[in-house]
Amino acid sequence: MGVVSGASPVQPSKDGSIYEPRPGDYGVVSTSGWAGFFIQLGTFSKENHAVVYLGDGKIAEATTGHGVIISDVSIYENIIWNKREELTDEQRTVIVRTALSHVGDPYAFRAIAVIAMRILGAPDWKWIEFNLAHDKGLICSELVAVCYLAAGICLIPDKPLYFVTPSDLGYRLMVL
Repeated sequence: MGVVSGASPVQPSKDGSIYEPRPGDYGVVSTSGWAGFFIQLGTFSKENHAVVYLGDGKIAEATTGHGVIISDVSIYENIIWNKREELTDEQRTVIVRTALSHVGDPYAFRAIAVIAMRILGAPDWKWIEFNLAHDKGLICSELVAVCYLAAGICLIPDKPLYFVTPSDLGYRLMVL
């Protein structure tokens, strides 16, 4: 599967405007469930999940139950898309290919635990950060950050990729 140019679902944005996502766009959304609840609690954010749009109504996402998978975008309502990001066709292709290359990677539960500890004020433990940097697992927002970095775009310059949260990505959408 590459960049698919077929019809994609048109979804309303938070501001009420209609936006049709394009391959390579990332989006953030509020979900239910225990993981989403704790991510919202720990990041003080409404959005707790991030996805990469692949085209043809499909997204790549990292889930607690299955790791990185391909899903139908229709499973989420009210995705906030990065509609203002100016991406070239080449960057979009790299983002999609990178997302697809991570399908099957495990979920990074350790990253969530360390992010929570940092939010709660725990000291920096370099050995934990070293292990996270070499962990093959990904959290949803890290998947987005990795895909964009492969296309030459550092979304959150002041954080390592494994510490990027859906809240960071959502905030970035507000300030673009």
